[in-house]
Amino acid sequence: MTKQMLGTRVLLVESELLIAAALISELEHLGATVVAAVSTVRAAIPIAETVDIDLAVVETEVMDGATYPLVDILVARGVSCVFQTSHLRELPRRHATRPRWIKPYSPQDMVASLASLTEHERQTLH
Repeated sequence: MTKQMLGTRVLLVESELLIAAALISELEHLGATVVAAVSTVRAAIPIAETVDIDLAVVETEVMDGATYPLVDILVARGVSCVFQTSHLRELPRRHATRPRWIKPYSPQDMVASLASLTEHERQTLH
């Protein structure tokens, strides 16, 4: 088995425990290291500000509100970000070009698509 995401450090921000568990399992299966999995913006901000992260998979709305300010911090640090949501509403203009997965989706499909990105493609997600 190839570890397509070997060495990729991931922050997961997801409020639904079962979805978070499935994503963590798939990410680790492909060799990624999930540096943190949190369910609130409040918990995620200190991580986003200080921890070395390559990629963030972020739900657009979590228990304590919208995650866009969090994503602003991550993008400013050069972290690639991918949104997941159960809402069809548009993303703010500053994040409109970022990948977005609409729930329900297969965690395997989502993580496989992340793994298939080249390093250059990951860099353009900033």
